[in-house]
Amino acid sequence: MKNYRPEIDGLRAFAVILATGFQFFRDTFPNGYLGVDMFAVISGYVITSSLSSRNEKNFKDFEISFYKRRIKRLLPALFIFVLIAGFITVLIIPNPGKALNTAMFSLTGMSNIYLMNISTDYFSTGADLNPFTQTWSLGVEEQFYFLFPFVIWFSGYAQCNKNSQKNFSNILTFALSLSLLGFIFLHYLNPTYAYFFTPTRLWQMCLGSLSFLAWKRKDKIYIFFQRIPAIYITLLILLITTIKLNDSLLAIISITFLTSALLLSLKEYTFSFSLFNNGISKYIA
Repeated sequence: MKNYRPEIDGLRAFAVILATGFQFFRDTFPNGYLGVDMFAVISGYVITSSLSSRNEKNFKDFEISFYKRRIKRLLPALFIFVLIAGFITVLIIPNPGKALNTAMFSLTGMSNIYLMNISTDYFSTGADLNPFTQTWSLGVEEQFYFLFPFVIWFSGYAQCNKNSQKNFSNILTFALSLSLLGFIFLHYLNPTYAYFFTPTRLWQMCLGSLSFLAWKRKDKIYIFFQRIPAIYITLLILLITTIKLNDSLLAIISITFLTSALLLSLKEYTFSFSLFNNGISKYIA
């Protein structure tokens, strides 16, 4: 694949490690949950990269090909996880109803909606006892995947039409702005909806998509971040995830834009590139 960047596999592994650290070593990684936000940006980047290199002749083939690849990549692993974790849940959790319901909704890509409707607090003890709480982010991604092929095709970007890159970028920028404003507003009005609701999470994946466009065009934003050592951004991300912060809104917004900056600043023959481009990181990812 001409757009493939092996270091991004390592970056995904980094996000997974941070999120896992939050679950098992919360005192060390009090903000490790931000790894999920990093993953959303990376997903936006990767899916745009993938779709920009397709050559289907019509929208039907384009759409079917996209969904086939997503189903093959996501559903087998998810089904096995739900089967094993569901069995263990029934054995060790006294009242497994909510957990099992979350599991069932996760198979349809709707666990975030279910958790939102039962007013789940992601940071509560109850959420810790539900092994399927983490599938909310997969639900958001799957709902994003449902909409995104339409945007990338009908903007003309998939066919490389004239002005399509500008049209696509404008759509992403508009969606990002609207979604981010909604996220900020709902964060104070209804934190649960802000956290789990797909429209208030779209801005992160849109930013990832815009990051790919900047990388592909090698534009001024890309050139700016290429001048910043990626190790500095990496260390700043680690700092944010390991210190206690009272304002989760600021932490989420900061980590999202730092992830975009890291995607654009990584370059070959540097320590950070070697750190993310190694066999262990790729295995975790």
